[in-house]
Amino acid sequence: MVEIEDIVDMNSLEEWLSCQSQRFSLVVAYRSAMRGLPLYINWSFDAGLKFGGSGSLVSMLRSLLISNAIVFETMSELTRKYQHAAKYALRSADHNLSACHQDALGSMSDFVSGFADASDSTIFAAESYACGSDFDISSVAAGAVVNASEYTPNAWGAVKKECKYLKNGGDDQILPLWPQKLNPVSDEWEIAKGLLELDDANWSFWVKWYESALNGVPINHSVLERVSLLPTDAWEKNSTHLNEVIAEIATVSK
Repeated sequence: MVEIEDIVDMNSLEEWLSCQSQRFSLVVAYRSAMRGLPLYINWSFDAGLKFGGSGSLVSMLRSLLISNAIVFETMSELTRKYQHAAKYALRSADHNLSACHQDALGSMSDFVSGFADASDSTIFAAESYACGSDFDISSVAAGAVVNASEYTPNAWGAVKKECKYLKNGGDDQILPLWPQKLNPVSDEWEIAKGLLELDDANWSFWVKWYESALNGVPINHSVLERVSLLPTDAWEKNSTHLNEVIAEIATVSK
């Protein structure tokens, strides 16, 4: 059996995860994708893909948010309410993945394609978990980690630390994304946050959501659930309309 200290690549991580609970696989995949999100946000704004269509930032955020909601529920039976939301998010993520492979150009192309793979794998794992599937998601999760970690420095060190933390019974909801909050992509997040805050659409929920994950401070469960369960047609509208709906949810749920 692979020990945590021996985790160095996809194969060793998959072997370790296969001996743990399915939830461990989902947590590790989700957190790895979240570490690379600031770089994807910056690319989305540069490429003009923050709204809808191919490479949509909204599609990416939806996948990770629903994965977060499913991870939040520590009892697997409580995740069943997210089955349909995860299914439709997966469809969008599949389209997003195909589009990113086609549209990603320039110096960021490998990262964009890899990150889209990671996000798609994460929502696939989340959907399988929420449906109570017997499918072993350890290989999918390990693939997500590899794709998300390739362009985030020190990511494997963070993965090993969270595996140890989970194995010791730690609460992943209060675990910062980076050990000791030493975030090697902090500059990229500050740029991303600035872009979101200066945009005409109100992205304040997403900034708060990401910083909550970054710092290990759980977001309001009711808000997380209600936003995750928004109907598909709400997600398919432009980001200004979507974020107005989300802001209203966040205000009412305070």
